[in-house]
Amino acid sequence: MLNWLDAAAASLALQEMSMTLGKVLLVEDNDEIGAVYREGLENSAFDVTTTGSATSARRLIMAQQFDVLLYDLHAAETADVFDVVRALRHTNPKAVILVLSRNAELHGGLSALLLRTCEVLVKPTRMVTIIERIRNGLLTTGPHLLSDKYGASQLGSSQK
Repeated sequence: MLNWLDAAAASLALQEMSMTLGKVLLVEDNDEIGAVYREGLENSAFDVTTTGSATSARRLIMAQQFDVLLYDLHAAETADVFDVVRALRHTNPKAVILVLSRNAELHGGLSALLLRTCEVLVKPTRMVTIIERIRNGLLTTGPHLLSDKYGASQLGSSQK
């Protein structure tokens, strides 16, 4: 497993080489919260595309390749998240998917219903936790992501 210090070193090395760890689609309708997520992800060497709705998320998924979906779920959008996840799974079956929800009771049921979702996180969730879950997901989802994309030597202890 990639430890935090090795992950930070890998992020800095990738930033210096103008590389990214992966392309993230962030679905967040609150611009201020979205800016915080974007900054944290970009500072951790992710390329981030932000949108405020499920409709535009589906359009972006059809137009671009994403490695990660970070979806901030709002009660009114519960049905929409299924469509977005299905669209992403169609274009990239190995994508890492994290859904943020304020409702802890949705956690188990939503996790079970979403197609191979990596995790449903209950808000508030620390940025460091989100980044850690994305990195771990990318390391375990398949050869097209971190380990092959940038070489094992840049990932520190992930191959130890």
